[in-house]
Amino acid sequence: MSRLSVMSGSVVILAVAGAACGQGCTPPLLGAVEPADTPNRIVVEGGTAYAAALLRGVVAVDISDPMAPVVLGGFDTPGTAVGVACDGTTVFVANGSEGVYILDASDPGQMQLLSQFVTSAPAYDIKVVGSVAYVGVYTHGLQVVDVGDPTAPALLGEIDTTGVYGLAVGEGLVYVADGAGGLRVIDVSDPTDPVLVGSLAIQSRAWWVDLFGDRVLVATDQEGLLVVDVSDPHAPFVEGVYQATSVAFAVDAARRVALVGVGQTLEMVDLADPAAPRRLGLAGTLDESLAVTLAGDLCLVGVGIRDDAMQVFEFSGCVPCPADFDRNSVVDTRDAVGFLHGWAQGEPWGDFDADGALTTADVIAFLNAWSVGC
Repeated sequence: MSRLSVMSGSVVILAVAGAACGQGCTPPLLGAVEPADTPNRIVVEGGTAYAAALLRGVVAVDISDPMAPVVLGGFDTPGTAVGVACDGTTVFVANGSEGVYILDASDPGQMQLLSQFVTSAPAYDIKVVGSVAYVGVYTHGLQVVDVGDPTAPALLGEIDTTGVYGLAVGEGLVYVADGAGGLRVIDVSDPTDPVLVGSLAIQSRAWWVDLFGDRVLVATDQEGLLVVDVSDPHAPFVEGVYQATSVAFAVDAARRVALVGVGQTLEMVDLADPAAPRRLGLAGTLDESLAVTLAGDLCLVGVGIRDDAMQVFEFSGCVPCPADFDRNSVVDTRDAVGFLHGWAQGEPWGDFDADGALTTADVIAFLNAWSVGC
């Protein structure tokens, strides 16, 4: 499975293969492109990456050839584009003080404005699930918006928090990286009445959050990467800590591996044992790594502050042998039992063939790899 990583200013694409490379693995840089301003967030739809590029609005990049990514076009929104989400051919832009812009991206090179939704404070991040958008509103918390008709978005409900930097959406729950407020867990099963059900105080600031099964990963400015158990959303607790080499700005996870934007590096972290995350390797980036997104075997990194770019890395080659599920360097029946248990429980690593769905094809693919060994 791969995703894209984006850092402010540029996008980097990485790919990772399925052999163990150890602590010193360096994901290879495949390509890079300059989207005119810092890519603060990136999402991927098919072979197109959409970057929220601050004062340049949203930029569409063709990554079908990751060694030669090409800017297709953009839509220069008023204000500052800091967050982006995509649902099919519809792109949603968290556009700072201008609220949310909703665009028709049927032609990514010629995006058209469908509507604007005015938020109660600057819109900082956005996630879309079905017909509902979850908007992180800086200093004012979370707004839940009906986008079933993208030409006429309507507020469903809202809740105030300290200061939203990032969002992750689970089953009926939204996890908020709330800056100095730490991690917030909000029940949105009734979108008209979101309710705070849990929180976790931290010693620094929470910049970014990503789902990892019944855990969330929280990138912080002083405490590194926190692995937080949210199996009981009312009582989240820190299960493991990865001490990053600098400020952890962003994180994305797949295949029991997290890719973390840390200063001017991209760090790969093994999450096979969530209580003891360990570094698998790292790669240098052009500038500060401000956003990270995975897509298949690729990692897109938005970098910026001084040099703006989107870099593309391949990370799959640094993922430990997929058949050695318990990471003990021996492929045996315990690995098969561990994988099958996770697959049956719906864990994200059960999607072995990285097609976005948990099916019997994943079991067949794992057992084929298991029969070959490492």
